[in-house]
Amino acid sequence: MSKKNLKKCIIGGAEISLRDDIITANCDASVLIKHGNTSILCTVCIGDWENKSYLPLQVIYQERAYAAGKIPGGFLKREGKKDKEALISRMIDRALRPSINQSYKYNVQVICTVLDYDNQYYNDMLSIIGSSIALQMAGVPCVPMCAYKMSFNGEKWNFGTTKDRKHTITFARTSQGLVMVDSYGDPIKRIAVSEGINSSIEETNSILELANSFVYDRRNEIKASPVVDSQNISVDTQLILERLQKNNDISDLKNDFLSQWSNKDEGHNKWNQIVRAVARNAIVWSGNRFDGRSLSDLRSMKFDSGILNSANGSGLYSKEKTQVLSSVTFGNPEDSQIVETLDGTYKDKFIFHYIFDPYSCGDIRKIAVARRDIGHGNLAKRSIKPLLDNKRMLRVVADVMSSDGSSSMASVCASYLAMRDADMKIEPVAGISVGLILEGYRHYLLMDINAQEDAWGDMDFKISGTQNGITSIQMDIKVPWIPMNVFDEAMQFGMQGVKNIINMYPAKFISKSDEDVKKQSKFNDNVEKQAKPDHARKRNAPTSVMSDENATNDENAKKYTKAEYSDENVKRQHNKIDKQSNKVEGQNNKAENQSNKIESKPQSDRKSRNKTQNDQDIKVKKSKSSPNAEHDMIKEKDSGAQYGNEGQVKLSIEPDMIPSLIGRKGAVINDIESLNVRIDIDKKDNTILIQGEKSNINQALIRVFEIMKGKNKVAFVKIIHIHKDKLRILTFDGKEKNVSWDNKSDIQVGDFIKATIGKFGHLNYLDNISIK
Repeated sequence: MSKKNLKKCIIGGAEISLRDDIITANCDASVLIKHGNTSILCTVCIGDWENKSYLPLQVIYQERAYAAGKIPGGFLKREGKKDKEALISRMIDRALRPSINQSYKYNVQVICTVLDYDNQYYNDMLSIIGSSIALQMAGVPCVPMCAYKMSFNGEKWNFGTTKDRKHTITFARTSQGLVMVDSYGDPIKRIAVSEGINSSIEETNSILELANSFVYDRRNEIKASPVVDSQNISVDTQLILERLQKNNDISDLKNDFLSQWSNKDEGHNKWNQIVRAVARNAIVWSGNRFDGRSLSDLRSMKFDSGILNSANGSGLYSKEKTQVLSSVTFGNPEDSQIVETLDGTYKDKFIFHYIFDPYSCGDIRKIAVARRDIGHGNLAKRSIKPLLDNKRMLRVVADVMSSDGSSSMASVCASYLAMRDADMKIEPVAGISVGLILEGYRHYLLMDINAQEDAWGDMDFKISGTQNGITSIQMDIKVPWIPMNVFDEAMQFGMQGVKNIINMYPAKFISKSDEDVKKQSKFNDNVEKQAKPDHARKRNAPTSVMSDENATNDENAKKYTKAEYSDENVKRQHNKIDKQSNKVEGQNNKAENQSNKIESKPQSDRKSRNKTQNDQDIKVKKSKSSPNAEHDMIKEKDSGAQYGNEGQVKLSIEPDMIPSLIGRKGAVINDIESLNVRIDIDKKDNTILIQGEKSNINQALIRVFEIMKGKNKVAFVKIIHIHKDKLRILTFDGKEKNVSWDNKSDIQVGDFIKATIGKFGHLNYLDNISIK
């Protein structure tokens, strides 16, 4: 492709153009990106290889005053460091870092310089696009990506930031999914945010096409990585897991491991990878975290106020090891902060400072305002600012007393407490961080993550809002991209946590008048009646969100969770469907009636649903030696008798799958035994025997099936309806299928079978999994 043969890209009424032949910087790559009258030079320099546990990437965004035809203010008449530059630098970093291959450890510096400025076109958006292109041209292994900025006026989404905007979103995406999201403004519904991002797909695709055509014949060769030290060292992952589960120190194990490495940096990297893998597997397979919470539980919280004498208001928000003290001080109009930008100078009446001193995490370092402090303070400020009347000048200071994750969102909660203590009228607001663990095609969302879970996970999704909607989102990920449906579920999951925190606020923080307290209480009651079951309550089955990456982002699409995937819920969901299909077909044989009896379950006894899934019925396969087994089971169920406490499931598998299972037994399969289930692998007869409580066997089956699916494409399905020559099955990726059936076997409702589903939906029956 010729350098001149570039696709045109018109965004917001102006063309985005790319040039690399005007300014020839002495660097590995540079590109001048122009949109309207805005021009930004993006450069990339690659340094030496560094053996670090993280990507050595540095991003600098800087604005020149001449870009807007101005001379800098102050005595020196020289550009200085601005908060806006730090915020955009962090935004560019959050977009670029996950797109770069994590094994690439060359020191990389990206600098974006604004040379021309037009307030109709946006520096942050263009800097992300130009930086991604420059990285590809420099030979850095990364996923091509683009950025887009849009605003919502209450009725529709428009490109850029319009004057009537109520909410603004800046996001970055690849051709497959989202990379970074930055959202703020008036409370907005989750559905509106999703609709806004989805509405821009055509524009973002055109930007990606432009970037790909420009980079096509300008890409440098990727620098080879140096030979690094490697060791053949055995690690007792089971001991690491036991220490983590008991919250014991593992520093001695780490020191023993590092003593065998000549290159300590490489040893640190390997150790971190091992611990991260062990921790992630343990959380996924057990459904519980190391602090005892389920995936959807909040940490215990305390709310205090009025602990400072001189400030107009103060609030102390504590959730276990994270604690933030926030203060509110009122000032006069002349105390407003003067902010100088390329658009001009203005006075900011609402000042928010986030302070993260080293003692908060037990460190010893110099005290200085870092870009992280500016970023977290701005995030908390944006979460609260839309709810203020902006008539009063005030300064809020959030001092992090102790930090164990989510300190920025804790600052939102503490600041709200301080404002209520200062007798400010403000709608209740809260914030929370949601984590993510990606395992193959499944994903698991974690509510209210701590510092360790943040390091082990794949996403830090910060979300804040009120009972009426979202006021701010900041999404950081560690994987190249996430599907849109995962982002949508994270918003829903996070907002449930936000509402739970707001409902936990004591009445004195909601309002100081009895009438307002009653109104708020009535409003919360109505919300609880309309809302779905509270995700913050502990559940016996792990509450995780699982979906196919290729699932559509339909609002009405069904979301499957492990709790929903239990025998009880599957039967409840499909029983009605089965009865309706039977009415239409008008033919029910005796076997079908018996199957429906087995599937039916009393709906009135709601307490029985909470008995750790003891009401889950694992069907007994009819054996030739006991033809009345099914009849006896129905009779036993109708009489209200309970199944025995012990059960077992025996699976027959191919010999070549045995090594894969044994290889993962260390920190994965052994964790199943924490469910009071024992698993035995027999190499001689190629079987797996799962024994234990019947209420937990189904959960253990799902976990074993996840391991077995792998590259072999083995599909284990569950029969949920039988009729003549058709079966309705539920696969373990949450999809329901109707397939033809040759009626040559005695399989029945509730059986797990190993099956291969062909192109035309034909079910090739292989063998049953006997359930005794």
